[in-house]
Amino acid sequence: MSKPLAIIIEDHEAIRDIYAAALQMEGFQTHVSSDGRQALEDLGKLQPTLIVLDMNLPHVSGHYLFKHIRGDDRLKTVPIIISTANSILASSVTPDMTENDFLLVKPVEVKKLQAIARTIKARQAT
Repeated sequence: MSKPLAIIIEDHEAIRDIYAAALQMEGFQTHVSSDGRQALEDLGKLQPTLIVLDMNLPHVSGHYLFKHIRGDDRLKTVPIIISTANSILASSVTPDMTENDFLLVKPVEVKKLQAIARTIKARQAT
């Protein structure tokens, strides 16, 4: 059985590495996108089971990506973990969040990220 795929959309390399290691420890295969433009391309080709989305990205904003994902029939039910240090951006996307979405304010606690990933995996297994 193949591992579930998590796409990490984050422009800060150290944070990407931390998120990837944390999710790999939870049994996910990971793919990273370093900016919004690359993320749009990757999301068009890959079918993730989880997306970790930074809101503050170069080229294409995280808020745009969130709306794009939720409007795409292929991706609209994929759980999104929104990761941001910007409380204004966080509050702007909160009304559009579904029961599949989670909000983490940076600095993100790795254990909290892993707990959410476990919850998502358990939901998808049932």
